[in-house]
Amino acid sequence: MVLASNIYYRNLQLYFVVPGKYTETRTTVVVVPVTHTKLVTLTVTRLQTVTLPPSTVRVTVPVTVGKLVTVTQTVYRTYTITATTTVPSVNIRIVTQPLQEAASTTCTVGWKQYIQACSLQSVYELHASTANNLVDVLGALPSDPFKALEDVAVRVGSAIEYEQRSQLILRVADEILDSGRGDYEDYAVLAMSYMLDAGFSGVRVYVLTSPLLEKPLVFAGLNIAGTNYVVAWWSPKTLIDVKDLATLFAYLLKSPVNVTVWSIEKMGSKVVVAQDQMLTCVVNGTIGYRVELEKLVKAARIALMLQGYKLSKSPLLLKAATEVALYGYPTTTTKKLLSLILPSYSIYRLAIPLPWVDSKPVSAMIQYLYGALEMGEELESLVGVNVTISYDYYTLPGIGSIRVPIAYIGVVVGKPYAIPQRDVIAASVEEVRSRLLAQGYKVLPSPPISLSKLIDLLPKAIAGEGIAVEEVQGHRACVVVMKPPYPQAVGQLATAVIDSIRDCIEGLSTVYLALEPIEILQLDVLTVFIVGR
Repeated sequence: MVLASNIYYRNLQLYFVVPGKYTETRTTVVVVPVTHTKLVTLTVTRLQTVTLPPSTVRVTVPVTVGKLVTVTQTVYRTYTITATTTVPSVNIRIVTQPLQEAASTTCTVGWKQYIQACSLQSVYELHASTANNLVDVLGALPSDPFKALEDVAVRVGSAIEYEQRSQLILRVADEILDSGRGDYEDYAVLAMSYMLDAGFSGVRVYVLTSPLLEKPLVFAGLNIAGTNYVVAWWSPKTLIDVKDLATLFAYLLKSPVNVTVWSIEKMGSKVVVAQDQMLTCVVNGTIGYRVELEKLVKAARIALMLQGYKLSKSPLLLKAATEVALYGYPTTTTKKLLSLILPSYSIYRLAIPLPWVDSKPVSAMIQYLYGALEMGEELESLVGVNVTISYDYYTLPGIGSIRVPIAYIGVVVGKPYAIPQRDVIAASVEEVRSRLLAQGYKVLPSPPISLSKLIDLLPKAIAGEGIAVEEVQGHRACVVVMKPPYPQAVGQLATAVIDSIRDCIEGLSTVYLALEPIEILQLDVLTVFIVGR
């Protein structure tokens, strides 16, 4: 899989323009409460720690799956897909900044209005002193940190209603839940307390500041394999790196954005709070990528096949998947073909906000696709996959709609079916002839008109819900496209054939009958040909 995927990564056209150099230094200063008899008494010791780099990194992605159940589009057209997406670059400067000890009066009197070590410590310890554990209130979290982030986002996002405030006011989790409303800092405190109550390590609080922001924006999240992720409570299935979030705000505000990252670890009923790092994000260049969609789809298909999916090469399924990706549904003609040829099928359209900074779109798209397929129905042998990229709007509470690149993936899933063996088909035809003779029909040994005339009726049969009847050279010619799954036993198949031709042979006295598998758009379909008078 790695080899196959790398082939397409090398074909990807990338360009990266960022002025200046990129450097990173890190100093972690930990604030440890030594005594805490009252909120007004706080003794602080300085410690310096070094975090080793992770040995493994797990890639995860946001994805939204919508199953389409109704189709109303009737327009069909020929289309060519091309896409170029350009997203802003970011120059991220990580600087060392020693933690300033706040006077006890600042923390005891003004901790609700300031984001600092003692205020984050206080807001959790006041919550921890109550009998309310948020796991009991909001539900248990999975051990997988990526799934936990999604669950936290869903539950915190539904626990309170967004309410914008002009002033920064920190409240403990119990107050927030009792009020039922809150701004960014309330969602962050609630998420932070929830993850600490659930026993997660790597809990982070991010404080975004800018001269153009009325007040700081506060987020919570987890550090997973060295990456700081944000709890995206406004869009639970979107996994956001805090650097990407800072990039977005720097781009929207046209101004530098500073991010303070606080590390919070639970130790008994208390917490240790550390200023992990500071980021300064300035949009001053461009990172862009051009995606050749044919290569992207091909790479995705290879990766899926290596993963064990049996992909059909049928142009019908690929065409349907493309239409779903482009419009959200297949055209009426395609839908009719699908319903006629496949015994049952499902259609998915996946809407995926692309990362704001992403230099490997092929890799990301394949990961998105895996995530989407895992969330859908159990997939079987017939899969059509196609992708297109366009711009759409993404809403941030209190900020409004922002225009970001969205990847749309169309997936068509069908259950497998098998054409009966030739000897079963031949025996079934003989069985049908015997039954027709028993009913008083005269059965002809050969067709009185050419088979090519009958095959010409096939498009009409497809357009006519699987059956076409026409007068040809004084005879009634009839073509029936049988719907799968097809019986594999001779008697059952013969019964299915007679049921399908009942309308065709009504009123006839002489009949010629043939049962043939015909390939329609690279899918074998069992077809009945009848000529009579």
